[in-house]
Amino acid sequence: MFEKIDQIDWDSLGLGGSRVKRLFREATSSDLDTSRRAVGEIGGRLANWPAFDDQLGTVDAFKFALQDDIPLHMVPFVIELVSNISLPIEYRSHLLEDLHNAACFVYASKVYTNPIKPDDEIYRTRAQTIRDAVNVGIPVYEALLNHESASLREGAHDILRILQKDIGNSSP
Repeated sequence: MFEKIDQIDWDSLGLGGSRVKRLFREATSSDLDTSRRAVGEIGGRLANWPAFDDQLGTVDAFKFALQDDIPLHMVPFVIELVSNISLPIEYRSHLLEDLHNAACFVYASKVYTNPIKPDDEIYRTRAQTIRDAVNVGIPVYEALLNHESASLREGAHDILRILQKDIGNSSP
């Protein structure tokens, strides 16, 4: 697990990058308190509410969440955690919801950025790139549609619903 995590220079990505790397390792700890805390922190760093919410969020929260490329680099490892059957279902469900929320940055970017402001382009680009990274997990989400856990099935359905709406050029 996390074979490529050491190939990323987390410190160069932004404040707290090395902490994020440690969180992924802690998320798979056999100590459930350590694992639970790490999973919560991962979600908070990936897509903290209300930054991704295009109705209840704020410009500042949105731009703060996308101030660097750490969320983008987190996505593949969060997908790995979601597919890790040794992780408690409750943690996997939480992380699946975090991926869903990260995918929603693209909607928030339409509300919280101005297309004629060149400084806002980086936020739109980061939001779309994160969305594209979340799309890579579609086979994982599809496999969860048949899982025995209702929370994983529902989470998979929700994330696939918003990802597939973009394919049809609809909005949520």
